[in-house]
Amino acid sequence: MYIPVAVNLITVEDLRMVDGVTYVSFREACYALGLLDDDKQFIYAFKEASLSSAFYMRILFVILLWTKSMACPDFVWQHCWTFMKDDIQHTRRRILQHPDLILSAEQLEKFALEELE
Repeated sequence: MYIPVAVNLITVEDLRMVDGVTYVSFREACYALGLLDDDKQFIYAFKEASLSSAFYMRILFVILLWTKSMACPDFVWQHCWTFMKDDIQHTRRRILQHPDLILSAEQLEKFALEELE
């Protein structure tokens, strides 16, 4: 008589789990494991170029996206979007003709993403 025994079955979710965190994609899991290139050099480059205009910072980010240079663009965005927002509030005040407009951090990030498009 044959009795099937399942020992240590691994699911797809298990393969995407690193240190108790289940990632959405295998790429993100590989990045968390350190198997992919580290994007810290891009974050460093954005910090070094932070004296440049936000417009040019956004152009740099788009070029990096087009060339697929970054292993994890979301990671770079989360660390660098604040360098790309400097002119957003002024632009929105001018467009809406509301000189006292104050945008929240969420709104600034959303509008910065829109500018990338």
